[in-house]
Amino acid sequence: MKILCTGDLHVGRRASRLPVDWCGTECSCAAVWERIVELAIRERVDLVAVSGDLVDRANRYYEAIGPVERGVRILAKAGIQTVAVAGNHDFDVLPRLAESLAGDLQLLGTDGNWQRITIQRDGGDRLHVDGWSFVIV
Repeated sequence: MKILCTGDLHVGRRASRLPVDWCGTECSCAAVWERIVELAIRERVDLVAVSGDLVDRANRYYEAIGPVERGVRILAKAGIQTVAVAGNHDFDVLPRLAESLAGDLQLLGTDGNWQRITIQRDGGDRLHVDGWSFVIV
């Protein structure tokens, strides 16, 4: 089973410490997410695992929703499952995204407790994924 794991992408934030005229939108966090999606498809991974802060807190509604939804749907269409936990920057928006993506994005531990899912491919390889999402109490 092939897994691509990523985290702290902060889609919606501009990459820091880069000169403004150096790289433009191709170095944006959203562009990096798009390249991760392309890589997952090219490498024929079974699972994309996101370890939190896929979306940045500052621009979570304006700049991040579209690219994240698009990427998750492209992955699902390619037969690639996306599993995530929410981090401290996207704890409020990631559950809404998972709900709107109708199962294409599985969010673990939304109540702050550990949760396990099991992924099995063709009756063979089996993978347990454990995680919990950041929550504000």
